[in-house]
Amino acid sequence: MYFSFIPGRVRFRSENRNGIQQIAQATRDMPEVFETVHNERTGSLLVRFDSSAYDESTFRLLAESHLAPKSKSANRTRLIGKPEMRVIKRGMLTSLAISMIFALLDKEKWHIFLGLFFLMFLSGHLYGYRNSLLA
Repeated sequence: MYFSFIPGRVRFRSENRNGIQQIAQATRDMPEVFETVHNERTGSLLVRFDSSAYDESTFRLLAESHLAPKSKSANRTRLIGKPEMRVIKRGMLTSLAISMIFALLDKEKWHIFLGLFFLMFLSGHLYGYRNSLLA
């Protein structure tokens, strides 16, 4: 979570898109708020307000209530961890390299066979990074 306060202006930035949207809605309903600029792509929210109406603690409390990290038990368990992803990446590289060698040696059956292994590792790689690829 990123929180920057200057009198009359506050910026929130977080990976928690839902929390940023909740803060954007809450600040739009506050009196003496001139403008809220929500950039969903970057997860950023800029709020301009009357500096005599609010102080830093108001917005810091808002950020902590909506953007506080959740407990580990509330997080979704990872299906593919870092050690498994390392194996997948090495498998992709190895199967691609050996497949290309067999292609150069004109061994079509082995080239196809190892190409299928590459596709298997590639599908695991895409599955592991699906959240960042589809964001």
